[in-house]
Amino acid sequence: MSDIHPTQHPLDGKLEPETKDCFDDRAPLYSIAISLKRIADALDGNSTDAGIKHAVWDIAQRTTHL
Repeated sequence: MSDIHPTQHPLDGKLEPETKDCFDDRAPLYSIAISLKRIADALDGNSTDAGIKHAVWDIAQRTTHL
C-alpha cells in the first residue's frame, strides 16, 4: 500500500516549490523548467553578481598569470 495521499503528487518534496499546487502530469516539466532557469541565471549572473562562469574565468586568469 502506498503512503502517498491521493491529492499529493508522487514527486512532492522533490520538485521546485513553485510547483506545489500543480497536481497534474506537467508538474515535473514545470519543475525542470524552473531548475534550468535557476541554473542559467547562476551561470550568467546579473548586475550585482558575476555569475559562476565569470567567477571561474576570473579564478583561472589569476592562477595562470601569477
